[in-house]
Amino acid sequence: MSGPNDVAARLSSKVTALQHLPQDQARDLVALLVAAHDYETETLGQAIDTVLDSLPRPVRAVTRKIMFGGR
Repeated sequence: MSGPNDVAARLSSKVTALQHLPQDQARDLVALLVAAHDYETETLGQAIDTVLDSLPRPVRAVTRKIMFGGR
């Protein structure tokens, strides 16, 4: 997983507005983006698990293989 510095480096080269923000505001924005990404990743995983758990047991393994390539 990428850390806040990785996100800041990726953003600063692509978002020129970030360069015009004061350093503390830019840091806060990057922290919010990292938190949003982490939340999205967690909730997406939970949603996938909920969907898979709602399937009949014989279908779950096949569905996981189709969705995730047999991991």
